Amino acid sequence: MVQRRAGFTFVEMLIVMIVMAILFSIAYPKITVLRARNNVSSAKQRVAATIAAARQSAIARGTPVEFVVAGDTILSVASPYGATDSIQRAVDMQKAYGTSLDGADFEVIFDPRGLATGFTVSQKVIVNYQGRTDTLCVQKLGRVQMRNCDA
Repeated sequence: MVQRRAGFTFVEMLIVMIVMAILFSIAYPKITVLRARNNVSSAKQRVAATIAAARQSAIARGTPVEFVVAGDTILSVASPYGATDSIQRAVDMQKAYGTSLDGADFEVIFDPRGLATGFTVSQKVIVNYQGRTDTLCVQKLGRVQMRNCDA
């Protein structure tokens, strides 16, 4: 009488591992493209949310609030009566999302009515991650344009 052992043979395990490796090699390029798209989209949403928070804070506080892009860092601060008050802490987009912000450094100052001052032409924020790029424009009065920024 022959006894059977429960379990898998080495050959069966090897075949399963080979099939998994093939599936991973097919899926990996798609995953990296998806990750790049998500990082750019998340970073762009973060910039837009920080701008909106700065504008809303200027209206709520009745004092000017600055939104600042400096290198890969964004922040919004209020300076009522000479004292600096951080509305949202500085966010290094490289550390948070792995993205870089291309284009010129600039600041937008929202007055107590929520209208942007401090620049005469719309400002463009370019979000870049591993060759994938998207843009966001801040219009002259503080409106954020997420699509068709180049138009």
